[in-house]
Amino acid sequence: MRQSNLCYTSFMQKSEAVEIKVFDMVPDILIAQVDQLLEKNGSNNRIKNEVSLSAWSKERFINKNDRFKYIVALIYNKVVGIIILWKRTIQYYGKPIIVGGLGGVGVQKEYRGRGIATSMLTHAKQTLDFSDSDVAFLGTDINDPQMLKIYGRIGFVPLKKAFTYIGKSGKHYKDPTAGMIAPIHSQKLYKEILKGVEPFHIGIGTW
Repeated sequence: MRQSNLCYTSFMQKSEAVEIKVFDMVPDILIAQVDQLLEKNGSNNRIKNEVSLSAWSKERFINKNDRFKYIVALIYNKVVGIIILWKRTIQYYGKPIIVGGLGGVGVQKEYRGRGIATSMLTHAKQTLDFSDSDVAFLGTDINDPQMLKIYGRIGFVPLKKAFTYIGKSGKHYKDPTAGMIAPIHSQKLYKEILKGVEPFHIGIGTW
């Protein structure tokens, strides 16, 4: 598997060396660990193990082709954290724009509070900055002050309106309280989306 040309970093936490690596694809040797972490954290973004996903998730999380990077935190080759990055082209008022995004964010419970999530999110934002995305989008509970604080550190703000998407069945869905957005290469577009009154349509499948 080819690793991203972005450099990885190492830092020490409680006498343990934490490595943050950026992959184009998760190496086969790490996939089972990543899926186990995603499942443990209740994420709908498994790499291969989708057996336990509900019909609800399989209808909405149909975005594998949009994945373009994986941020993985390792301690002695043990996966302790993961972030999945997406990128897709959507139509915004009749013109194509590129939307990046992140999801599947998780850290093993016993390793939380050590700055691992912060480091991974920093790498995620840097990776999005290197991409050709116009803006970045993510879904989270915007009524949770902790989520606002975590994602606010890397430039995300609440969308303050609904976002919409299309499920596997072709059905349209609307979520009024979960969207956050950040500028990448177009401050103008970022401001237009924030000021607009119409729901922000992110295309097929949610993150």
